[in-house]
Formats: sequence, structure tokens, C-alpha cells
Amino acid sequence: MTLRAAEAVSGARPQWSLENCRPATDAFEVILDVSGSMMKPRDEREKAREDASAASQAAAASATAAAPDGAREVYQTPDPSGASGAADKDDEKKITEAKRFLVKLAAEADLSIGSGFYTAGPFTIQLPTEVRDAEALTEKIEAIPENLETRGRMTWMGERARKHLTDPEQNAASRAVILVTDGAFTKWRQDERQDPAEVFAGFRAAHPGNSVYLVTATRDPETLQEVETVTGAKARDLTDLLENPESWNAFMREVFASDCTPVVIEIPGIVFDFDKDTLTAESREILAGVLVTLGTFPADTAIEIRGWTDWCGSDEYNAGLSQRRADRVRNWFIENGIESSRLTATGHGKSFTYDNSTSHGRHRNRKVELVIGGIESVPWGTEAEKQAERERMKARAAEASIEIVPEE
Repeated sequence: MTLRAAEAVSGARPQWSLENCRPATDAFEVILDVSGSMMKPRDEREKAREDASAASQAAAASATAAAPDGAREVYQTPDPSGASGAADKDDEKKITEAKRFLVKLAAEADLSIGSGFYTAGPFTIQLPTEVRDAEALTEKIEAIPENLETRGRMTWMGERARKHLTDPEQNAASRAVILVTDGAFTKWRQDERQDPAEVFAGFRAAHPGNSVYLVTATRDPETLQEVETVTGAKARDLTDLLENPESWNAFMREVFASDCTPVVIEIPGIVFDFDKDTLTAESREILAGVLVTLGTFPADTAIEIRGWTDWCGSDEYNAGLSQRRADRVRNWFIENGIESSRLTATGHGKSFTYDNSTSHGRHRNRKVELVIGGIESVPWGTEAEKQAERERMKARAAEASIEIVPEE
């Protein structure tokens, strides 16, 4: 995110140009397991394994101390809903629940980056990865059939999937793969056999920004352990993501995290007379406008004040003078309501941003900059939510007659 002041006009407030943070990844792709088991509700054998594991864990956790008469330990009856506490939707197919998850994802994902939709078991390209709107993505998700053959259709990794995930041409930009499955990948079909663990490892190695997110439609401990080992990702429960807003929000923040560089603000008009560190009346007026602009950022945002000098004098002397100028602005912000813990002041000595051979250039080099780190405009959300946030920032800045304008 870059914030830079435009040229100051005599008697006018500074104008700011704003470039928002962008997601840390360049695209996200969904791989939906359409194997036979996904076409059915969780079967009795699978649920029995889950319930047995949940019962064992609950019994161990709730064991009481021995009774006073020395009787045997008494164990609390385990919760039949399982370790997650969420009620099983016994009559809903796993593919149906997975599609509900993906429709919700399409509605709330950051679609300013590319999106792609693929299936596994077998691997198919439903939508190649490119920038598209939520409607196109949703339409393709909803078109996935829920009554495919259930016998003999396993989740397997073939040559097409391997090439898509590991080919250098596919990894010119970073990708976040969201895998929705109810089981671990199997080595199937001798003519196309691939080791799924090697494929996922190759995907991560192909680009430093690549990542895998595992969403599972099973809670069977053995299956979860196997699929986590194969993919190298932590399993997230599909039902929990759909029913628990906190889980959903945490998942979305992680997948669509923003990559924000520090904001650097050069404040035109905050300049100092030769060999001085005192603020003029004009400088204090400009700082009052900047103070309101800072109110558009999160209240705990750290702010560094950088002081500069022209090239006249020794480096040692100018280091001290630039520090005094930075300290002066820091003290002014503290006196006007900014928490001191948020503010640091650093003298950077001589500036060569402007031509030191002219009096005008030397005057402009006697300046102050603000460096604002950790800004996240909207770390995740729909484009409408992001636009609303931008409009709120503009409205708050306008209260101080500071206009946010696009860069030329």
C-alpha cells in the first residue's frame, strides 16, 4: 500500500493518492473431490469409526477421581454428536455440503485475483484459472452433478493433475489450492500412477507463494491423518466452516491474506528553516490535516516519523538536526492525541530527493516523512465490501478537506 502526497499548492491542503493492499497470493483454485464416496452421505462404517474415536477421547478427558469408598472410576457418557459438537446431517450427501461451501466461498472470496475450479477423481478442468466474477464461478459449481456412479470411483492423482500442479508454466504466479475431499488420495490406474504426496510437495516447491488448504468431509481420525500426511496441510472440518462464523472468518483471512508494504507519506509544507527544528504556523496547520487522515487507519497502527536535512554541514551534525526535527513532529502528534506508544522518531540525516544545488531544492529536502506499517485496508471480503471501505476512508479524509485521488 502506497500513500504519497502530491505537490503542495500555496494555501491548500495536501492531496493523497492511495493504492490498496492486494492479496498475498495471485490466484486461488478449488479442487473438488467427486469420487464415489462423495456422492453419498457419510456411511455407517465411517460414522461408527468417528463416534468410537470421539467416545474414547471424551471418556479419557472426563474420567473422575475415585469415589471416597474406593469404588471404580466413573466415566461421563460421551457426547454422541462427536468431537466437533456439530449435529450430523445424515441425509445430506457430502457433495451437496461441499457445493454449499463452495458457493459461499465464491460469494465472499477476493475475486480481484484469479480463480479456478477443478475436480479430482477424475481430474477435470471446470474453469481455468483467471479473473472472473462470482456469478460465473457459482454457476459452474452448482452444475456439478450429485448422482455420479458411486462404485469404483476413487480419489486418485493422475498425470493431468500432476502437470497442472507442478508444471513451471502453471506456477509463474503464486496459487492457493483449496482441496475439498472426504478421503486420502490413492495410487490408482497403473498407466497414470502418481505419488500424491510427491505431487503436492512439488506444487509447493514450484513457487514460494504456493499453499494448500485442506477442507474435509470426514472426521475419521485415520483418514484425516492420512490425507494430512499426503497433502502436507492441516485439515479443516467442512461442517464446522459452514456452521461456525469464527472458523469461517479465520479461514478466509488466512487464504486471502493481504500483502501490504508500509505506507510512506511525504508531507509537503512540513519543512524547516535553515538549521532550525521549530514548526511554523503553516506546518502546524498542515499537521492538523494529517492528524485527521491518520484517523482513517486502525487505532493501533505504528507510525514512524522520519526527519531529514539538506546537504549543508557535516553528516554528524545533520544526523542530530534531522533527529530533532523528527522529535518535534512526534511531540506535536502526542500533544494532539496520538498515543506515544504508536510513535517513533528517527533522524535520517541528509536528503538528496530534491536538487541540493538550488535554494528551493535544499528547502524541500528539509522535510518530514511518515512511515505507516501493517496497514490492511480490508484483508478479505467481497469487492463490494472493499469498495465500501475505500469510500469510508475517502469520507473521513474529506472531513479535513483532504481529497484522496488516484495516481496519474
